[in-house]
Amino acid sequence: MLSGRYELLEPLGRGGMGVVYRARDRELERIVAVKVLPAQMLREEDFRARFRREARAAAGLSHPNIAVVYDIGEDIGDGEPVPYLVMELVEGGTLADLLRQAPPTPNEAGQIVAAVLEALEHSHEREVVHRDIKPANIMVHRAGGRVRVKVMDFGIAKLMSETATRLTATGMRMGTPSYMSPEQADGKPVDARSDLYSTGCVLYEMLTGRPPFTGDSPTAVLFQHLRKTPQPPSQRNPALAPFWDQVLATALAKDPQQRHRDAAAMRQAIPPHREQDQLRHHSRELACRVPAGPRGAATSSSKLLTAVPASSPDVQTRAGRGAGPTPWWRPGRIAA
Repeated sequence: MLSGRYELLEPLGRGGMGVVYRARDRELERIVAVKVLPAQMLREEDFRARFRREARAAAGLSHPNIAVVYDIGEDIGDGEPVPYLVMELVEGGTLADLLRQAPPTPNEAGQIVAAVLEALEHSHEREVVHRDIKPANIMVHRAGGRVRVKVMDFGIAKLMSETATRLTATGMRMGTPSYMSPEQADGKPVDARSDLYSTGCVLYEMLTGRPPFTGDSPTAVLFQHLRKTPQPPSQRNPALAPFWDQVLATALAKDPQQRHRDAAAMRQAIPPHREQDQLRHHSRELACRVPAGPRGAATSSSKLLTAVPASSPDVQTRAGRGAGPTPWWRPGRIAA
């Protein structure tokens, strides 16, 4: 029982930022989710004050794709304050669970990432940067052919990251290496564009089944975020439409200035039905062949009539064959 009000029923999950419980709010007679933060991270009064401030900032966010924060508090258990956060209990499971059990289709991946970007657009307008976008912080519920998405832990990731920097003796690393931006990995200041990079990492994993970088240790993964270029997603999943390579080339640019301008620009780069349009486009291209001559002579492959726009990355590659294909990795090439 926390503060004589919240009865903890069962643990739902645990991670670097605490343990989440299914709980009962005895005062309002409703089921909620309660996140109990690590007490050792917030022993100083200064940090407890910042916890309250950051939690209030998160509670000020009101968007359908952001988990609602109902309450914050501290419970004095064994003489040590236990900070906790009370949130709505979201239907469904985490995207991390979904990736293990029933990975999303490319169309679903587009829907999910678009919903995440809508949430980020709302938070960034209010100067709240998440700092820890990852599958475990994204709740997904499939219903009626659509997916409903909720992003969790706004505001708290920033506090915990700064706290961990002060308390390095605890050995705790905030943020997840597979989804950390280069500037975050390098210990530099971060802004909204760091969230876009992390979202790009999540999108990459949804499309290919693995994050852009993997390694034997967190340090190895962080080094790759700083120095390596990820493999184009279409090389890992040949069924993907080419535009996914373009979107991720921009989202995963090392230089924040070469990424999408903001969450809205990144979302506009991946319209929900763009993949279906691309498939129809390729079907039309295959159908647009010059008819056989009067004697039924075979049509030369050189007379294929393509309906590909001049701006298409496919056309750029064909046109550049004399000097080699156009590199896919050109940060900022589609930044809006």
